[in-house]
Amino acid sequence: MKRAYQDVLGRAPDAVGLQNYVGILQDRGWREDRLRNELRRSAEYKTKVVPREIAAAYRDVLRREPDSAGMRFYTNRMIHKAWTVARVRDALHQSPEYRAGRFATRP
Repeated sequence: MKRAYQDVLGRAPDAVGLQNYVGILQDRGWREDRLRNELRRSAEYKTKVVPREIAAAYRDVLRREPDSAGMRFYTNRMIHKAWTVARVRDALHQSPEYRAGRFATRP
């Protein structure tokens, strides 16, 4: 379970979350994949993790901050279409902007 928190939210579980999900895993017989899906539905994932991951992908691939349209598009994909940040990065690598090389070069 600690690994699911780290993988999805990028942090260790807090005491309340740990207690809550341990009970659910035991009482309802959830497997780790179900826990990961639940964590992806959390407000923390939607409001903190997704924007942070998209911004990092833009900085790494296009060497700039995401524009509002790009942020909305990829947020929608990650939250509603279960895209991973790896898939976002792949899409950015396939973008016309990346292909044209219209981004700032790294020093």
